[in-house]
Amino acid sequence: MRISKSRPMQMVCALAVLVCLQSGTSLAATPAPGAAHAGAAQGRTTTVTVPAGYRANSYRGDPDLGLTSALIAAGGGAGHFDAAKLFRVLAGPKANPERTRLDRMYGKAKVDAFLQTFTFAMIGLVELFRDNHIALPAQPRIAPSDGRAISLAVYRDGIMPNGKYDCGYMMEHLMTHPLHIVLMHEIDNERGHGPKHNANFHIMLTRVVLDLKKSYGA
Repeated sequence: MRISKSRPMQMVCALAVLVCLQSGTSLAATPAPGAAHAGAAQGRTTTVTVPAGYRANSYRGDPDLGLTSALIAAGGGAGHFDAAKLFRVLAGPKANPERTRLDRMYGKAKVDAFLQTFTFAMIGLVELFRDNHIALPAQPRIAPSDGRAISLAVYRDGIMPNGKYDCGYMMEHLMTHPLHIVLMHEIDNERGHGPKHNANFHIMLTRVVLDLKKSYGA
């Protein structure tokens, strides 16, 4: 699976989001002069809109890159990431029962779509880190083979100040608020993914995180 969007444009988007945070909740990211973007000659722009009320529920602190590094490694590494492999590591001996439970709740097709979107998102995140000069730690803060510890860390990173778990809040711990916005925009607009897949991804990732927390007795 590959990302088809121009990465220079993603760098522009990320910078524009940072500017947006100082002044409002939506932005139009237009390529800077000379930026390599397929649509620039036609005057096309990419618009990234922050959902209404999102600012109050977003994480603005330092990213937990040690955990991000552990997740990527557990999924096969930056060059070979596979969400299905990550799922097996996180769930450990509970992988087959959890997959059966998800298939029963949502249907096999939606679970497959969730894993495909998850893979797409993590590959895109690695590229965004690279293009925005964000270096992941060479040594993850949790052993990539320790599914229980990673699962519980993912849960803890999603706890908002009000004590509730939120999938988006967790993802912002992994990648920063601006890159989260850009990555969700990519999923919404990438052929074969789109808003329905993005919504399915959030719903199912939340379900998996909460299921694993419960199964690990935490």
